[in-house]
Amino acid sequence: MVDFVPEYSRKKILFLRIGLFAVIFLTSLFVFVDNILWGIFSFSFSSIILFLSYSFNKRLVYKKLFFSILIINTVYMLIGNLLFSPDYYPRNTINFFIFTINKLGLTKGIIGALKRDAMIIISFAWLSSIKTMDEIYYSLNIIPIKNYNKYLLIFLKHIINQKFKLQTQYYSLKIRGIVTKTSNLRRKIFQSSLLLKSLFNRFFYDIGKLTYAGESHFINHIDNQCFKPNILLKKVSVFYDNENELIIKDIDLSIEKKSLILLCGDNKAGKTTLLRVISGYIPTITGNLFGSVSICDIEFSENLEINDIAKFVKYIMDEADEYIIGLTVSQEIMLHTDDIAFAKHCLKLMKIDHLWNRETSTLSGGEKVRLVLASLLASKAKIILLDSVLSQLDEIGRKEFIDALDTFYKNNNCIIVVADYHIQYYFKLANRYIFLKNGRIVYDHEIPFDSYEKFMCIYRKYYESYESPSNKIPTCTESSKSNIPIVELKNVSVKFDDKLILNKLNLSIKSSECMVITGPNGSGKTTAMLILAGIRSPDSGERIVNVNPFNLGYVFQNASFQIVGSTVEDELKIGPLLRNWTEHQINSFIKSKSKYISVNLNDSTITLHQVDLKFLAYAASDIGLDLIIFDEPTTYMDNKDLNKFFEIINHLQKIGVAIIIVTHDERILKRSKQVVSFMNIKYGK
Repeated sequence: MVDFVPEYSRKKILFLRIGLFAVIFLTSLFVFVDNILWGIFSFSFSSIILFLSYSFNKRLVYKKLFFSILIINTVYMLIGNLLFSPDYYPRNTINFFIFTINKLGLTKGIIGALKRDAMIIISFAWLSSIKTMDEIYYSLNIIPIKNYNKYLLIFLKHIINQKFKLQTQYYSLKIRGIVTKTSNLRRKIFQSSLLLKSLFNRFFYDIGKLTYAGESHFINHIDNQCFKPNILLKKVSVFYDNENELIIKDIDLSIEKKSLILLCGDNKAGKTTLLRVISGYIPTITGNLFGSVSICDIEFSENLEINDIAKFVKYIMDEADEYIIGLTVSQEIMLHTDDIAFAKHCLKLMKIDHLWNRETSTLSGGEKVRLVLASLLASKAKIILLDSVLSQLDEIGRKEFIDALDTFYKNNNCIIVVADYHIQYYFKLANRYIFLKNGRIVYDHEIPFDSYEKFMCIYRKYYESYESPSNKIPTCTESSKSNIPIVELKNVSVKFDDKLILNKLNLSIKSSECMVITGPNGSGKTTAMLILAGIRSPDSGERIVNVNPFNLGYVFQNASFQIVGSTVEDELKIGPLLRNWTEHQINSFIKSKSKYISVNLNDSTITLHQVDLKFLAYAASDIGLDLIIFDEPTTYMDNKDLNKFFEIINHLQKIGVAIIIVTHDERILKRSKQVVSFMNIKYGK
């Protein structure tokens, strides 16, 4: 593992570190200020530094927070010291209830306010000189303590993740009409309480995933060629703390040679749980494990540490965000290899070598997946576990990764286990096929099939859900009574880092119309939808809404980020409660939505399957909609779930709701009559 500092920022990092030491030194001096003259000098000096920083960097970070802290500190110091003045001079002192007021207290308040304001100002001057989160990391990474850099990076990444999730949840609430500029104080307070409660509920769950990813990144790179990959599971069963039944049951599995295994099964068959066992995520992070597990001849025990097997195993979770630790693309991939040239080669294989200096938090969903897969190729791991990694990639990206994985497998003595409903991509690569059903292995075939047809013939015997959906998505229905769009974008353009993402985009949709949008990863599809939803503003162009009021629903690409309620019932109640519905209306609403949700109302939203979260997000937002936007809605869905989704689409169209579906899923694309393609971005250009 290389603690990689980009060449372009070395001078900047040195400047920031000097600035940090200066801030620490000056704020320490300000503590000793004890008269008004030195207080004024400290305040003036810090203000000059802030002005120079602003003139040079043309930015002041967190302006509202900055001025809020200044005002609160000033008021607190002045009033607090004045009301509790020292009673050294009783003749000039006013006593009122528990308060003591005199000139000495006012003087202390002025001095305290000036010197603490000076500390705040000079600290914000330093922060304003920082443009990226990785600059914060390299600036603070100055303490020579073992594992300090690891925990600092995990801490900063956790802040980024929580900020992004809170932002998405806020967007979700805003879209549902809960909070606007004219909303009353009660609604705003209720929104804040929901966000804080959600943040608290998810903190330990999120930190567990991030800890696993962090520990698996920060390992010493070794020559894996001398290790023989092997997996041995005997009578393995697993249950989670919140579950009353076993998820996988009496699994016996032996893999003692180079293999590429396709792990098949319906949703909730136990595929992800089995991958978690092999990776060590269970039991080190979550879950209760029974039976014996040996990975690369390392026996699992109560004292098992993630690092014990992370040097051999790479587990790519179904959410790319949960695996990425690096603050920039270069930093992330250099955590997996010591060879810069090889790292760039792996990025080039996934067509993202041009993103070398980009912050990972600014990547699109598909670009994050490409980065994770490039990092995987760079790691040269002995055991690779892939959980639904193709879901967020476009067609080109899937083929590119399959080609790269094929090359990787041929050149390395390794075991690859894949769980993905895109089985057609992996079929030719696989040489062993394992079917899971209801937590048990029901079929284990170690000889490659002669043809895909023979494989599917056996597959269908075990899984009825694979039967292809028969539904079609009509362009429009008879309920559309107007040719006037309900919302439209005109000549919308958006730039990011001087790169044109959207160029004079024109897009409109009418009542009951269903539009499917596709295009390469990073082509601006999600950005366009956020503008259409009114969440962000374009650099140029306009958004026009032709109906009033305009009710919008939005199911985000990662539905888990937008869920606010701690239970299924809580999430469904949020919209109705803020619309002051009666208890009878709320109960009727929940009952009407229960047919779309295959979980209990009391179930925790934190541990729901991704598909259940998507259906819940839809159900919670479906309150008198004019338009609903689905961003990659069928990710993780098998064909049984897809049929259920089609039923929702047809129902919405019949009642006049306009629908936009952003997707790469060929199961959607080939059943749609109106497809809009975003093709303005080509990888590698």
